[in-house]
Amino acid sequence: MPEYGDVILQLSKEKMDLLNYILILGKSYLWPCRCNKIKPCLSHFKRLLINKYQTEKYISFKLNNSNLLKKKWEMLEGINFV
Repeated sequence: MPEYGDVILQLSKEKMDLLNYILILGKSYLWPCRCNKIKPCLSHFKRLLINKYQTEKYISFKLNNSNLLKKKWEMLEGINFV
């Protein structure tokens, strides 16, 4: 039986994993901003997300396993974020 979040968002488990990863990354970006009383900037978060993607892309290239990268990041494939 699918979990409650899966039904509402109509996302598969793999897509939920990426969404959860992005949410955790967002929280880890927002917390220092809040502690240092800095206004968060969407472009800074986008750059952080791009850096994470490029790091994973480099690792998948070195391990010769691009399928794992494509599977994880396919949700953002249609969005030109890189």
